[in-house]
Amino acid sequence: MSILQRFLETDVEFARELVRSFIVNLQALRVSIIQAVEQQDGQIYIKAHHQAKATLGYIDQEKLKQFADEINARIKAQGIANINQYTQQTFSKHCMEAIEELKQRLSSRNIIL
Repeated sequence: MSILQRFLETDVEFARELVRSFIVNLQALRVSIIQAVEQQDGQIYIKAHHQAKATLGYIDQEKLKQFADEINARIKAQGIANINQYTQQTFSKHCMEAIEELKQRLSSRNIIL
């Protein structure tokens, strides 16, 4: 059982705030890949990835976590020029899907953000 799932079952108010925090972190991570590619500055993404690591571990989105970690490693090893628009768009899409899934998990329990 995930940490989020435990709180959804035991402390609804804390779960709501936790999900709000997760969504903010995912949105920041999604925006960071766009800005990093546009500005050709990999540190933008690396910093956001570091800040979002806990969120990525808690939201039960292993593919998104692996993709985020892979992008981070590629930027560190090869630079931001190695990240193309397709990777940027795909990652952004995965972040948005994770955000929607978090919202649905709350909604399914009649919890409004």
